[in-house]
Amino acid sequence: MGNKGRILKNTFFLYIRLVVVLLVGIYTTKIILSALGFDDFGIYNVVGGLVTTFTILTSSLSNACSRFITYEMGKQSGNRLNLMFSTSLMIMAILSLILVVFVETIGLWYLNTYMNITPDRLYAANWCLQFSLFTLIAQLFAVPYNASIIAHEKMGIFAYISIVDVLLKLIIVYLLQVSTFDKLIFYSFLLFLVSLLMLGIYMLYCTRNFYETHFRLIYDKAVIKDMFGYASWNFLGDSSILARTQGIDLVMNYFYGSVINASRGISVKISTMATGFVSNFLLAIRPQILQNLAQKKYDELYDLIFYGTRFSYYLVLIISIPIILEAPFVLKLWLNEYPPYTVEFVRLTFVGTLLESLTGTVVIAIVGCRDIKKYMIAIFFVSICTALPFCLLFSSLGLSPVFAFISSLFPVLFGIGIKVIYAKKMFNFPIGYFLRKVVMRLLVVTFLSLLLPLLLYVTLFHNSYRLVAVLFLGMPYVAFIIYLLGLTGNEKKQLYHRFFHKRKI
Repeated sequence: MGNKGRILKNTFFLYIRLVVVLLVGIYTTKIILSALGFDDFGIYNVVGGLVTTFTILTSSLSNACSRFITYEMGKQSGNRLNLMFSTSLMIMAILSLILVVFVETIGLWYLNTYMNITPDRLYAANWCLQFSLFTLIAQLFAVPYNASIIAHEKMGIFAYISIVDVLLKLIIVYLLQVSTFDKLIFYSFLLFLVSLLMLGIYMLYCTRNFYETHFRLIYDKAVIKDMFGYASWNFLGDSSILARTQGIDLVMNYFYGSVINASRGISVKISTMATGFVSNFLLAIRPQILQNLAQKKYDELYDLIFYGTRFSYYLVLIISIPIILEAPFVLKLWLNEYPPYTVEFVRLTFVGTLLESLTGTVVIAIVGCRDIKKYMIAIFFVSICTALPFCLLFSSLGLSPVFAFISSLFPVLFGIGIKVIYAKKMFNFPIGYFLRKVVMRLLVVTFLSLLLPLLLYVTLFHNSYRLVAVLFLGMPYVAFIIYLLGLTGNEKKQLYHRFFHKRKI
C-alpha cells in the first residue's frame, strides 16, 4: 500500500475512534452527572482541575517524546530509538515525582484551606485529589508507548485500544449507578483503575511488537537536555495560545459581560467537531512527515505537506459550509435558545478553522525540526501582540463584540506568513509553489463550492427545508467540486480504483 493509501486507511480508523468516543462521551457525561449530582460532579471537576493544570506542561513533554521517537524511527537507528524511548520514560518518572510533591503539599493545602467545599464532602474531595493524581501519572507513563504505536502507524490498534477505554468507562457508568459506596470516591477510584489498565494494555502490546519499547536504565545528558529544551520552547508556543484565548475572554467579559463569554464558548464547542476530524487526519499523516524530514527526503516531504494541506482544508470546508449558512437554525435546533452574537461567533470561528487548516501540516514539519526556538518566539509575539491589543482597542471604543472577536483571527492570518517563512528557512519549503498550486486551488474550490449552497440559501425560505436542501443537494455538489478541481489526476485514479474498480471485480 502506498504512503497516501496508508494515510487514508489510518484516517478511517481514527474517524471510527472519534465517532465512538464522541457518542459514548455524550451519553456517559449525562449519566455521570445524574449519578453524582451537581455538587459532586462540580467537586470532581474543580479538584481534578488542580492536577490537570499541569496538562499544558505534560502536553509539551508528550509532544517532545513523540517527536524524538518518530524522528529516530525515520532515521532507522535501532539503538538511538531505544535510547529515546527509555529517556522518555525516565522524564515521565521525573515529572511524576514533581507532580506528587506539588499535589501532596500545595495541592492539599489549597484544597483544605481555600476551596469552597462543604465540610461533609471534604473527605471525599481529598480522596478524589489522590486518585486524580495517580490517574494522571498512569496517563503520563502511557505517553511513550502511545507515541511508539503512532510512530509505527498502527492506527487500527490505537483506535481499538481507545474504544476499549471508552467501553470501560461505560462499565464505570453502570457500576456507579448500582454502587452503595461514596459515589465521588468510587468514581475517582474507577477512573484510576481504567487508566492503570490502559497503561498495562499499551505496555503489553508495545513490548511484544516493538523492540525499542524494552526499557533500559540509560542516562544520556545530551538527549535529556535536547528533550527538555525542545519541550520548553514547545511550551512557549502552547502557552501563547492559552494566554491569547484567556486574555480575549477576560477583555470581552470586562466590556460586554459573561453572556458574551457564553456565546464564545458555544462557538468553540461547535468548531471542536471540525477540528477533531482534522486533528485525526493530521495524526495519521504526522509519522510520515517526520520520517521523511529525518531522512531528508524533501521532495516526498513537500508532497505530503501539499497533500495534507488540501485534504485538511477540504475536511473543514465540507463541514463548515452548511454550519456557516445555517448557523441560526442549527443553534435553534441544538439549544432552543442561545445568547446574542452566537451566530456571528460560530461563523467567524469556522473561518478561523479554515485558515488554520492551511498550515497544519507545515507546522508538523516545523516542530519536527530540532531547533524551534526562534519559531516559537515569533509565534508567541504574533499571538499576543496582534490579538489582545486589537481586542482591547475595539472593545474600549464601544464597537460590537463581533469586532473584538475578529481580533482573534489576526494571529491566525499573521501566523500563516510566519509559518511558511520559517518553513523556508528550516527545510527550504517552496513558498511560491505552495501559493500557486495549493492555496490558489483551494480558493477556486471554495468559490465554486459556495455557488449552489448559497443559491439554495437565498431562494428557499423555510428553515428546515433549506437545511435539508443544503445538506442533501449542496454537500454532494461540494464533494463533486472537490473531486473535479481539488484532486490531482493521480488522486482521482487512486480514489476510483479504491471505491469502484474493486467492486467491478
